[in-house]
Amino acid sequence: MVTRMSDTSTLEAIDWDALGCTLRPEPLNELAYYSINNTNDHLAVQGMIRRCMDLNIWMQHIPDDDEDFELYARKMSSTFGVSVGYVRAAVFGIMRLRELPETNAVFHRLCHLDIDRLIGINNTLDKLGPVPDPDMMQRIDLELSLFLTPTRRNQRMPSRRSITNFLNELIALEDSSLSNGDKKPQLRYCISYSGKQAFIELQLDSEAGAVIDSCIKELAARKDISYAKAAIALLSGKEEPQAKLILNLYQAKTESAPVFIPGIGWLTPEDAEEMLQRLSSTRDMDEASTSETTAYSPTDSIRSAVVGMDGTCRWPGCDVSAHRCQTDHRHNHQDGGPTSAWNLASLCQHHHNVKTDRRAFYIMDPFSRDIFWLFQDGTWECSTASGPMSEGKARWVQTVAQANLARRRNARVFAQMMADVEDIAEKVLSEEVLIEEDVEEGEPPF
Repeated sequence: MVTRMSDTSTLEAIDWDALGCTLRPEPLNELAYYSINNTNDHLAVQGMIRRCMDLNIWMQHIPDDDEDFELYARKMSSTFGVSVGYVRAAVFGIMRLRELPETNAVFHRLCHLDIDRLIGINNTLDKLGPVPDPDMMQRIDLELSLFLTPTRRNQRMPSRRSITNFLNELIALEDSSLSNGDKKPQLRYCISYSGKQAFIELQLDSEAGAVIDSCIKELAARKDISYAKAAIALLSGKEEPQAKLILNLYQAKTESAPVFIPGIGWLTPEDAEEMLQRLSSTRDMDEASTSETTAYSPTDSIRSAVVGMDGTCRWPGCDVSAHRCQTDHRHNHQDGGPTSAWNLASLCQHHHNVKTDRRAFYIMDPFSRDIFWLFQDGTWECSTASGPMSEGKARWVQTVAQANLARRRNARVFAQMMADVEDIAEKVLSEEVLIEEDVEEGEPPF
């Protein structure tokens, strides 16, 4: 059977049984839905059918626990024309949903996670080991299910990268030993040559990288030269670095709340404590988010508030960090638009140009910072803020803070327990020594 879709296609008009597909989404919730689930968009409906059919095929052919996986993977690889590695990743991605009941329920309700996103979720959770802590998995499952539930109309579906970044943040805050970067990265330097060209590679920690990046960009701007020429001038000693690096740390006014650095992400509790001890000054972001200046350019405090609320470029699906973006006036400054956080949005250079060219226009809710983009072709899409100060992170920060407190309490109890064990062990050893001495001094036992 061939199903032809018209511009008025809806999921209700699809004969899922004729397609042989048992996986099907629930009717559209007009109050909150992802753009990929928009049944008013015939292309989105076609994408939904394609995604459900693909998922349904894989889910119907998941191997049994006692089946020879090597032979299964070979068969599926040959039949579908994909690599054995892809078969393995796809199967394990689907099987991971068994350990995530909340996320699995959302998935079966919306059918919005494709194989690629499921692979990303599984690969990220693999670092928890073969038998993850049940309580930790329960918390991660709940947060992931909420993260993958739309809250606005025609909302952009999180990308695989956004999902894996979110999971890495959760895992790092749950257990710093499992963070994405693990321990401090090793320092590595190497140079290679190819004809008349040389290639230099330097591996270092993110903080030192931010310092070097700041020095290069400051010199490039001061001398009006390229970043490459600025780097050469600094490395060769022809120029002295003059940049002063300022790292903004975001932390809610909650005991043990996590700390966020733009471009680096959420810090582990240990790194956060170390960074907080090095603070030179603090700023109240609640105050900055409502303050205003008559100048066109925002103050450092206002810009920091915008970065903290937005997280990334506000173009739907753009992952450029907000601290690398421009602050765009929603209402033009020359037309009386204020330079205040509620009238400013983070846009990367490319998407700022798209907006300037009038190929797209946006409306922003000043309270939730939801942005509704209106495009030249007549379509629209909603973008939600994702920064550490955004509405969606407020509850998450509270739960993470509670988890941090629990972790510290558990660590303290464990430390006390170990101290008691050491005391007992020391006493036992002392008693054994005394017994041995008594035996040596007394009569032989036989």
